[in-house]
Order: sequence, then C-alpha cells, then structure tokens
Amino acid sequence: MATKVSRLVNYATKYELVLTNGSATYLVAYTARKGKTDLIKAIRARGESMLAICQLDDEARFTFTTPQSAQLGTDWTVRFTGRTQKDAICTQSEHRYVGTVAVEIQHRFSPDSVSPLYCEHCGASETDHRL
Repeated sequence: MATKVSRLVNYATKYELVLTNGSATYLVAYTARKGKTDLIKAIRARGESMLAICQLDDEARFTFTTPQSAQLGTDWTVRFTGRTQKDAICTQSEHRYVGTVAVEIQHRFSPDSVSPLYCEHCGASETDHRL
C-alpha cells in the first residue's frame, strides 16, 4: 500500500468513476475532473467492457441523470463515488477494474485434461487472465 500511495505524491488528484447496480461495483476509471465531459470520455473508452459486464448489446444507450452520473439499461449506473484514487488505496477498498472483469466474462474457461483451466478463446491459462 505504501508504494502505491507514494507513487501518487507528485500527481494531481484523480476521482473514482464506477459502474454499479447496487450489489456489484466495478472501477471504470480515475479521472482528473468530476464533470460530464470526463464521464463521457470514460464511457467512450470503456464502453465495450461495461456492456459485457451488464450483458447488454451494442444498441444500449446511456442516459445522463446528472452531470456526474449516467444510467445504463435499467439496473446499472455509471457515477462518481466522491472518493479519490488515494482514498481507495489508503482504505484498501479498490474496486475490480471493468477491463479485467470483461475479459473474464468474454473468455469462457473449460477444464482441460490437466488441472489448470484454459481459455477457449485464446488458449491462455486462467492465471494469465488474473482470475
């Protein structure tokens, strides 16, 4: 933890943006500002991963409910939490990153004849995908 926080000393504050449905919460990005522009940039950059997690098709739309949050589908919300990156590290409560979770969802693992699991899509072992 100390090394992660020490890397942030000379950098500007970054604000936490998450994808949540009330029971599950995933990290979308840490942004320099907490505005609609940053929300839109993060949605554009991480949109495919968020759709995979929400199990929605490419036709799904984001509806902006406030300048700091957007609704995705009926259950999911993308919003700023009010926490900073430093807060998340110091409290040891960082959320799982949407990109990592989307890879896990998109890659179906099946048991091989040997004990490790291998990805049917790319052949990588389950540890290569950081499960």
